[in-house]
Amino acid sequence: MRNRFRGRRLIPGLLAAMGFACSDGGERDPRALENAMAAVLARGDALVARAERFDPQERLVNLPRNAKTGRVFRFDDHLDQARVRQEKDSVSRPGGEPVLSFEFDGSDATPMRTAGNAVQESGTLRWSFRAGDVLRAGGLSLRRDPIGEIRVRVKVERSPALLLSWSSEKATAESPANRVRGAGTRIPIQPDGEFHEYRVPASALQRKWYLSESMTTLEIVPESEEDEIELDFLRFLDKGAPYADAAVGTRFVQRGAELRKAIFAHSGVALDYDVKIPTHSPEIRVGLGILRDGEPVRFKIALRKDGESVTLLNRVSVRNSAWRDVALDLSPWAGQRVRLVFRTDSGDGNLGFWANPFLAEPPPEPFNVIVVLEDTLRADHLSFYGHHRETSPAKDRLAKAGVVFDRMFATASQTQRSCASLMTSLYPSATGLWRGQDRLSERYLTLAEILRHQGFATGAFVQNPKAGRSVGLHQGFSLHNEEVAFGADHLYGVEVEQWVYRHRDRNFFLYLHNIDPHGTYAPKAPFDRWFRELGSVPRDVERDDRLDPGFVQTPSREGRLRRYDGEILRNDHYLDRLLKRLETLGILDHTLIVFLSDHGEYMGERGYWAHRDPVFVPVTRIPLLMHLPGRIPAGVRVSTPVSLVDVAPTILELAGVDTRSLFSQGRSVANLWDEGDRVDDARLVASEELAEGGGAIAFGRFYFARDAAGRNVEGFDLAMDPNGVAPLDLDAERKTQISDFLLAIRRQGASISGTLADRGDLVNADPDYVERLRALGYAE
Repeated sequence: MRNRFRGRRLIPGLLAAMGFACSDGGERDPRALENAMAAVLARGDALVARAERFDPQERLVNLPRNAKTGRVFRFDDHLDQARVRQEKDSVSRPGGEPVLSFEFDGSDATPMRTAGNAVQESGTLRWSFRAGDVLRAGGLSLRRDPIGEIRVRVKVERSPALLLSWSSEKATAESPANRVRGAGTRIPIQPDGEFHEYRVPASALQRKWYLSESMTTLEIVPESEEDEIELDFLRFLDKGAPYADAAVGTRFVQRGAELRKAIFAHSGVALDYDVKIPTHSPEIRVGLGILRDGEPVRFKIALRKDGESVTLLNRVSVRNSAWRDVALDLSPWAGQRVRLVFRTDSGDGNLGFWANPFLAEPPPEPFNVIVVLEDTLRADHLSFYGHHRETSPAKDRLAKAGVVFDRMFATASQTQRSCASLMTSLYPSATGLWRGQDRLSERYLTLAEILRHQGFATGAFVQNPKAGRSVGLHQGFSLHNEEVAFGADHLYGVEVEQWVYRHRDRNFFLYLHNIDPHGTYAPKAPFDRWFRELGSVPRDVERDDRLDPGFVQTPSREGRLRRYDGEILRNDHYLDRLLKRLETLGILDHTLIVFLSDHGEYMGERGYWAHRDPVFVPVTRIPLLMHLPGRIPAGVRVSTPVSLVDVAPTILELAGVDTRSLFSQGRSVANLWDEGDRVDDARLVASEELAEGGGAIAFGRFYFARDAAGRNVEGFDLAMDPNGVAPLDLDAERKTQISDFLLAIRRQGASISGTLADRGDLVNADPDYVERLRALGYAE
């Protein structure tokens, strides 16, 4: 593919027509665009080769210690260094018994049935599946609460996944076919004709079944149109199942609204660490949680030195509804080598969790990162990007004291794909997140994982589930909360303020994902004043439930624009409250603020509304603002195109992280704010579409988009046409080059994804997740 760009030139007439001249009057290299494409593909080829030998844990372990954070020892990340001891005669197991099982050996009380060709023999169910058929078990009465894990052992010939769907009695009575399949779990499987066992964690089920606390009907359908399937068993196991196979380990565990990474250890098992205590104000911080409510678990931490033992913690927990955070002062042992012993005990076999346990000293150089993402936000609707309404007064002030990137582009038109690019610095094709239920493999390193391993406290408050745990984007966050009620007032509420206050003496990374101005556009008073001032206008657009709230029955384009702007202003008001809180705490001046979006929004251009493919300018041009006093210059505007994949490398550079051994398609933009309006001809950024071959590239002042459906390439001069509405006259050769390039990076990305993605990582869409997507207009 790269050879196609060698020796090819833009014809002189096209150069002149497209304005290929430098701002200082010098002529631009006629081959600049094709050279930039070739450079991107060369970096992609190198990543494809590296993917084969990429070990994320090895990369993390070998990163140099971060000078900003000082010494931080995370006990969960160093579980392999602990001596595991059984400190009583018998260790009680947490459970793992079936709550409901289908074994196909003739003993099933509620057998599965199908209208198609299925035969039960020799302990398995053999099924020749054809489109329209389904395996169904009815007459169930299964509550969600006792479930800890689903396990299925199956072999298939063609299907990449099995779909498990369920319903309540109410749903079945109202609409058996539609409601049964309205909620469920997708299980990726190996279509190789061999038996494999797959496990679905309880996080796939979340807090409730669809519409009810009781499942009455279960269905199984393979994803392919036809297949030969042999099912050995399907088991719903109790809450102890995920922990029954190992005496100790780590898992993400949710208590209340907070998902945290935690060490689990069976009752009576002790973890013994040999550590050196930091010299300056050392302390241990940890959250305590238990598996089952009402069954007491005793948590103990002891410090042993020179044959003596001191009890640092001795506490009993009986409630599993929330984490209990504790801090232990180790100053009396500063600078000494000691043994720290963690142990939990329960007479009932209950399980205790140590959430994010770490030993640390205060950071030698205070430095924080706050990434604020406002979902579905176009850059041109912010006043610091020139919008005619003052939608962003607080951000305007940040912009005057920081750097604004005028040509910042999303990697896709959807949250899931773009946010994965933000967190991994990889294009959607390389992350493999295309479908709504795809999940990021644990073999990828995220920005949060890297910063956490470098000693930063990491927290996320996320209002869009497409940027959360259901798609694997919780990786690396010590605390992940995606049950924040919609609205900026809730996002910037007491929970975030408390998290910041608890970590004000630590270096931290905080990710805030605001759902607005995502449709429906419905700003609350007084932020609806622009819409109210519009008065009654003729209806000139069709009503759309995704965009228009119930009180708008005769929508207009101008009304939508004003309501959209009102939500942006509301977001700005509450962000300002957080900025003032940071200033009050004395941490704003050493906090990197990164403000951006995941994608834009069509506002009637080309007849499109909301966000969708194709990826023309309205849905990809997004804001990027960075603010850090003393490190980032004030009042600078950058004209070079940049991308979501460039954000993580920039943050890591400013955070003092050595990124040379990491895996990234993006590049730091820290050098660009010294260039200002001068465009870097070596930079080219891309956006991708779900359909293969669709996408766009931004280079210099130009934007080229290929609509996969129309199989046509259009070019735009963003200096003259910022929203990309007046196509340039491109010749066939240039269109072919751009099409070939987009296909090439897609294929490179697919190769990376196919190598890195672990098919054992299960992708799950729980009922709550599906319902929240429906509310946002993502699911039917």
